Amino acid sequence: MRDSNLVKAGVHLTPIGLGCEQLGGTDWGTVNKVELHKAVNLAWEMGVRVFDTADVYGLGQSEIELAKALGSKRHEAVIVSKFGCRWSSPLSGNRAKIIKDASPGYTRIALEASLKRLRIDAIPLYLLHWPDEMTPIEDTLEVLENFKVQGKILAYGLSNFNWEICQAMISKFTLSALEGPYSLVNLEYGKIEYEKAREAGLEILTYGPLAQGLLTGKYIDKMDFGQNDRRHRLTHFSKNSLPNNLILLRLLSQVAQAYQKTPAQVALRWILDQKFVSSVIVGVKTPTQVVENMEALDWQLDSYWLDELNSAAKNFKQSLL
Repeated sequence: MRDSNLVKAGVHLTPIGLGCEQLGGTDWGTVNKVELHKAVNLAWEMGVRVFDTADVYGLGQSEIELAKALGSKRHEAVIVSKFGCRWSSPLSGNRAKIIKDASPGYTRIALEASLKRLRIDAIPLYLLHWPDEMTPIEDTLEVLENFKVQGKILAYGLSNFNWEICQAMISKFTLSALEGPYSLVNLEYGKIEYEKAREAGLEILTYGPLAQGLLTGKYIDKMDFGQNDRRHRLTHFSKNSLPNNLILLRLLSQVAQAYQKTPAQVALRWILDQKFVSSVIVGVKTPTQVVENMEALDWQLDSYWLDELNSAAKNFKQSLL
């Protein structure tokens, strides 16, 4: 494996990172700002150093709240922020209109705005959030390379991009990381692609490890979510997915009982045991969830249960085809 550009930049990832979209206050149902701030600080106390946010989360509010919650620790934290989505302010209670925009001009505007909201001089890891079909990716990465030279970011990478694009860019730019979804119910990007990216020297950050809470098992009897909660529109929370959800959750419960863990801890451990993963990004709403997530560390699944979970994940994916 090639040396990691992220490590060369002095940025070191912790195995578990805190997903901070909930700090934006939107799209996750009811959230308590005080509890979220406590969760951020408890995560820090328990050794978490990676805090993953984006300018579009809460239309900038997540970055603002993260800076408040971390206080002076924000200068030591590995803050991962993302850009590439331009928005207009929502009117009359409607959702904001969001447009993918990774043009050089908007990228410069986005970075300066994020630095201001986060109240830091440099973002440790800055990711292009989504592909922008209207902008050649080389144009965007050239701007990021200049930001790195200027010291406004320490490292940069891609989020939600496929391996083929990453591979084409690695020889031209100092890409450091690839972020994408990965869980027992989401193998869309695939283990092989992540393994290739890691072998090429990219650090791999994965998000959605608990499938937006599905793999905790606590929502199996409550699949109805309000319009202010994105889960009302996610396929794996639909009634049609219930039979496959039950099969997977029964297995998670069985494994959890064998290890005296919770289903959520098993789902996290399954990802941590994938050798290509550098950091698993887990969103929380409460300090209690932070404690539970951190107990996924310092143990491993044996090969039998890994194989069982791998088979269950493949079967779940095939059921959606």
